Amino acid sequence: MFPFIKLQLPLKRNQGLGPWGFLEHTLGVKAQENLDFYLDLLYFIQRSNRGKRVKGPHRILEIYVRIHELCEISSNASALRQKVRTTFDDLPRIALVEGDSIAWYRPCDCVWAPGATIPEKIDLSEHYKDLEAFFVDFLKIPKYSYGIAYKEFLSLDPKRLSVNQMKTELWSLNESIPRYGMFLNPMNFRASLVFPVRTPEGRVYLRSASAPFFIADRKLLQSHFIDKVETLDFSPHDIWRLEPLIVWADLERRYLSWNVTETSYLQSDNPELLAQNFSLQKAFGLLRIANHFHSPRTDGIYTRFYLTSDDDHPINEGFKGDLHIEEKDNQLQIYLPRNKEAQELSLTKLPRRLVEWMMTDPAVGDMGRVNEVATTKWDPESVPT
Repeated sequence: MFPFIKLQLPLKRNQGLGPWGFLEHTLGVKAQENLDFYLDLLYFIQRSNRGKRVKGPHRILEIYVRIHELCEISSNASALRQKVRTTFDDLPRIALVEGDSIAWYRPCDCVWAPGATIPEKIDLSEHYKDLEAFFVDFLKIPKYSYGIAYKEFLSLDPKRLSVNQMKTELWSLNESIPRYGMFLNPMNFRASLVFPVRTPEGRVYLRSASAPFFIADRKLLQSHFIDKVETLDFSPHDIWRLEPLIVWADLERRYLSWNVTETSYLQSDNPELLAQNFSLQKAFGLLRIANHFHSPRTDGIYTRFYLTSDDDHPINEGFKGDLHIEEKDNQLQIYLPRNKEAQELSLTKLPRRLVEWMMTDPAVGDMGRVNEVATTKWDPESVPT
């Protein structure tokens, strides 16, 4: 880390430098391990390690511990504390080692904020987790509660941040919501320009929750509506990971799956219905059941999506479908496509469609939210053949 002079004549502690006294008087080498010695040591470490590979970074931590100890045991502790604080304020004496490089900072560049991300600040709790007393109590580096970190987040200037930078901040906030969300007010968050919203033309802007955007939580819905309505600029997979933040901010009502009605219909193809009473317990084995009973197929299945936006204008999409379910005379009637590959695809969609059917109020036709877990708990091995 720093060079030493190897003396042939051993020196005894507290007895000066002996014949090597010129080192102290001429070259300024310290004869005692006092506070000035360790402060100078930090200076020489900083100067000698510029652009060099760092070796033994733990030595710097030991110096901080020694500085703290010397001040606390001194009879003139108050004056020594002020001396150290002035030195650290005037010159960058806080070292952060990352990989083979080292950077130096002043206390004004740093915070102590475990579990939080403070924009444009170095969180020392990540690097010196055992030295909170030195940095927070001794050097008076600000310690942030998550409430303060949240205020810092809300004070971000959207004009100075890129969309990707804001996304990084949102991910950090999302990770903290399960632990701290109950203590934070989401209303200020909703009113801030923190949501990356994609327009149908493909441009992305930071907007508040007052903007009429949707959240594309399913790939199929995203593919059909991304060029028709404004959506939060995250993939459906990321939306699933961001659920703590979305629920906390009371935005789940914007999920496309909550706002889109998916229906299927038949053209005049005269298909035959499945010639067997359908049991929900056998839902996932439908394809095997259909093959067993030689169920006829049809090419006349179509799907239509309806999305009602805030201005009450329906948007619909019609395209070739692969599954149609009807209820007649208290029985489910299920239509399968003729194509064998399409039949396999219909199998993957069947659990969701059945859950949607069960969640629909037959009196008014309103469907509650589909629990994604419910659509993935169908066990094909439990279906008898």
